[in-house]
Amino acid sequence: MDLGAVIEALYESEINCSVTTFWDAGIDVKLGDEMNGFVAESVCGTATEAAEFLDRAARQHFPESAYALGKEEWERRNQARQDRHRNN
Repeated sequence: MDLGAVIEALYESEINCSVTTFWDAGIDVKLGDEMNGFVAESVCGTATEAAEFLDRAARQHFPESAYALGKEEWERRNQARQDRHRNN
């Protein structure tokens, strides 16, 4: 799994994350942000592990997001919600 691709997909889904490195101390990975809080954190040994962690955490904590559902399904559900709202 490619870390850059995961970060880009999270960004497109409006899900914040943080990835920092410090040589020989691993890769600190956080899902969320300082303003709203972090919902998941880990220290990973490789970029692949960091990508896998972010992927799992995003799907767990944001199951209704475009990231977890896929853009097409998310848009379908969003349209259905809007249609229901207009009909009520």
